[in-house]
Amino acid sequence: MVLFSVMNRPTRTLNGQAMGLLVTFWVLSWNLLATPVVASEQIRLPFTNYPQVLKVRNTDNALAALVMIDEILSGTPQSTAPIAARVLKASLLAELERYTESRQLLLAIAEEEPALLQFALTTVIRHLTSQGNAAQAHKYLQLLTNNQPEREHLDLILNIADTYNKNGIAQESITMYRLALRLRTSGRSADRARLGIAGIEAAAGNVERALTLYREAQTLSRTADGFIAARSAENLLVRATGTTRTPLSNTQYQEHAKRLRNQARYEAALELIEDWNDNNPDREQNAVIQLERIETFYAMRANAEARRLCEEFARQYPTHEELPRVRLTRFRLAVREAKTDEVKNLGHDLWSGRSPGTSTTIRRSTGTLLAAYLVAVGEIKEGLAVYRELYRMTENASDRRTVLWRAGVAAIRVGQFERAALNLRGLLQRKPTGDLEPAALYWCGIAEHRLSREDQAIKLFQTLQQRFPYHYYGLKAKKRLQELRLSANPETFVPETRTITFPVLKLSASTTQQPEFKAASILAQAGLVADAADSVRKLLERQRGDQALALVTVRALANAGAYNQGINLLVNHFGQFLRQPAKGLPDDFWKLVYPRPFLRDVEDAGETTGVDPLLLYALMRQESRFDPNARSLVGALGLMQIMPYTAEELRVTAGLQNVHLDEAVLLQPRVNTRLGATLMRRLLTMFEGAVAPVTASYNAGEDLAAVWWQAADGLREDQFVDSIPYSETRRFVREVITNYTTYQRLYASTSP
Repeated sequence: MVLFSVMNRPTRTLNGQAMGLLVTFWVLSWNLLATPVVASEQIRLPFTNYPQVLKVRNTDNALAALVMIDEILSGTPQSTAPIAARVLKASLLAELERYTESRQLLLAIAEEEPALLQFALTTVIRHLTSQGNAAQAHKYLQLLTNNQPEREHLDLILNIADTYNKNGIAQESITMYRLALRLRTSGRSADRARLGIAGIEAAAGNVERALTLYREAQTLSRTADGFIAARSAENLLVRATGTTRTPLSNTQYQEHAKRLRNQARYEAALELIEDWNDNNPDREQNAVIQLERIETFYAMRANAEARRLCEEFARQYPTHEELPRVRLTRFRLAVREAKTDEVKNLGHDLWSGRSPGTSTTIRRSTGTLLAAYLVAVGEIKEGLAVYRELYRMTENASDRRTVLWRAGVAAIRVGQFERAALNLRGLLQRKPTGDLEPAALYWCGIAEHRLSREDQAIKLFQTLQQRFPYHYYGLKAKKRLQELRLSANPETFVPETRTITFPVLKLSASTTQQPEFKAASILAQAGLVADAADSVRKLLERQRGDQALALVTVRALANAGAYNQGINLLVNHFGQFLRQPAKGLPDDFWKLVYPRPFLRDVEDAGETTGVDPLLLYALMRQESRFDPNARSLVGALGLMQIMPYTAEELRVTAGLQNVHLDEAVLLQPRVNTRLGATLMRRLLTMFEGAVAPVTASYNAGEDLAAVWWQAADGLREDQFVDSIPYSETRRFVREVITNYTTYQRLYASTSP
C-alpha cells in the first residue's frame, strides 16, 4: 500500500530500472526502520491516482467517469485490480443509483482489505436506507457495531429508525429511536428520536399519548429547531382531533421564549409569547409578557416596534420594578440608531440614578455604553467624565481594567496624554489577560510617544512585537516601530523577536498500520477526500497527542474543503507556532491557516468589482470560515454571509439580474462571492477605500459605522477601531484587518 504522496508522484527523470531501485529502497527502508524517514513536508495522505476520472465526475457526469474507470480496470483480474480504483467505481455506481452493484463491490473490497470494512459497511447502510430497506440496513449496523453501537453511529441509527417509520414498521422504529435516546438524551439527535416516537403514536391514533410525548419533546429540547418541530406537530394534532391543549406554565413559556430568541428564531418566539398572552389568566403576568415582547423585537432589530413597546410599558406600568430595565433597552435603541440627544438624556437619567429603582448593575451597564458611545461620536470629554465615575463605582477587578483601557484610549484622542499614560501604566501593573494585555502595551506606547518619551514608546512596541508578533496589536506595533526607527537611537532597540523551531515530524509505523490510516490512504487514492479526512480524523481522536498525525489530518481536511476543522486542529496542536516566528515550518503551514478556496470565483468577483480578492478572503475567513453552506442564526447565507434581502438589492449591480436568487443559488460560491464583492465595492466607495469602517459596516450596519467614521475624521485607523463602542464589532474589525494583513504577507505577490 502506498502511504505517502511522495511515493505517488511521477518522477519523469528516472528510467524504469532506476524507478524500480527507488521503490525497492523505500520498501526496504520501511521494513528496517521503526519510523519512516518522511519528514513534516511530506507526511500527507496520497494524492488521487485518477485525477482525470474525478475531473469528469466533477462536471456532473458520473456515467462518463464510470466508463473511464471501467477502462482502467478492464482486462485486470479482481485479485490484482487496484483497490482504490474499485472503491472509486463503487462510489460512481452509487451516484448513478446502481446501489446493488455498488454494495456488492464494496463488500467484496472489505473482505479483501479489512481496513475498509467500516467505510464499506457505513456506506452500504446509507445506500440501503436511501432505498427504503431498513431491515437489511439494520443487519449491517449490527455487523458494523458488533451489537454495541456508540454515539458515532447515531446518524445511522436514526436513518434506520426513520426508514422503518416510513415503511410502517412501528415497533422496530420505536426500538431504534429508543436506542438513540439511550446514547444521547439531549441535542438534535434526541429531538429527532422523541419526535419520531410521538409521530408513531399519533399515527396509531394514540392521541393522548402522542400529545404527552410532543409536550415532553418541547420541555426537554435544547434546540430551537427541536422545540419548533414538536410544537408544530402538537398544533397539527390538536387541530386535527379537536383536542384541548394544556397551556405551558409561565416559567416554561418564558424559558422557551428566551431560548428561541437567543437562537435568533424571532418569529417563533413572538408566536409563543402571543400564545402565552392568550392563555394567561394572571394579570400580574401581563408586564412580564410585555417585557418578553420588548426583548424579542429589540433582538430582531425591529427598532420602531421595540421603541413603541418600551414607551407603552412606561405608560402602563409607571411603578413597575422592571421599568429601569425597559429604559435601558430604550437607551440601547437610541445608541443603535445614533440619536445622540436621546442617548444623552436617557443615558444620564439611568447612569446618574435619577430614574427610580435603577440598580447598580443597570447603572454600570448604562455608564459603560454611554461613555463608549460619547467617545465614538466625538463627545470625548463628556465620555471621560463618565469613565472617571464609572471606575470609582466598579468593584470587579476585570471590569476596572477594561475601564482603564477605554479611558486611556479616549484620553489620547483629546490630547490628555499624561492621563492616558497613567491609566495605561496602571492597567499594565494590574496584569491584564487576553486581548487586553497587547491592547494596553500598544496604547501605552502611543501615549509615551505623544509625550515625546520615544525610548519608552519603542521599548513597549518592541515588547509587544516580540510577544505578540501575529496579533492585531503586534502588527500595529511593527508599523509604529518602522516609523520610529527613522528618527530613534538604534541602541534603544532590543533584540529581534525570539524564534522557535518547528519539530521534524514523522509518522510512526504503528500509526500507519492502524486500520483508519490504511483506509484513509486508499480513500485518498480513490479521490474520496471527505471520507479519507473523516477516517484519519477518527484515528487522531484516539491518538490526540500525535502531532505528525495531526498535521496529516489538517492537510486531509483542507483537501476535503473542511478548512475550519483543520484550522481548529492547527490551533490545538501547533498553537505556539501561530503566535511566534518559527524555523522549519512546513511550506504550507500558514496557507493551511489562511487558505484561498474557490480561487477562480473569488478572483473573478474581485476583478469584476475592483475589490482586492485578498480582502474578500479576509472577510470570508471571519464570516463563514470558508463554508459555502454556512447559514447564520439570522439568515445570512454562504461564504460572504449575504442576507437574502441584500442579495435582491444588489442583484442588478452585481450583474445577476437574470438569475433567480433562491437559497440554493445564493449558496453557490460564484454567486455569493460576486454579491459579497459588490457590497464591498459599494462600502469602499462610501468610505473612500478605508477598510476599517467597511468591516465595521458588515457587523454593525453602514449607517452606524458612518457616524463613528465621521467623528473619527483625521484619526488613524487604530484610533477609529478602538473607539468603536460595541466590543463585538471591535473584535470583528480587528480580526478582519489581521486576516487581511496576513493574506497580503502570504499572497501579495500572486494576487491579481
